[in-house]
Amino acid sequence: MQDFAKIRAMLEAQEQFPMDYLHKVIGRNTTLFTGSIERLERKLPALRREGIRQSASQNHVSVTWILRAQNADEIIALLQETQCLEDLVMVL
Repeated sequence: MQDFAKIRAMLEAQEQFPMDYLHKVIGRNTTLFTGSIERLERKLPALRREGIRQSASQNHVSVTWILRAQNADEIIALLQETQCLEDLVMVL
């Protein structure tokens, strides 16, 4: 579990809002992961998908989004929702 208070403080100190926040995740190439991605996009309609790509071995999928964040809380909400993705491998 991440310390979102520290992340919020860093964002508010170092960034100017509104801002485009780049968010990338890697997950296993499963229907659980792709279904989780679709649910996340429905839940956070401000997310704009920039790309989705399979690894060379086709075992993993990477997804890149841009979030036009109005404040740090919107980025925190995205990070929290990302932790709920099924078959998530990492957040970049």
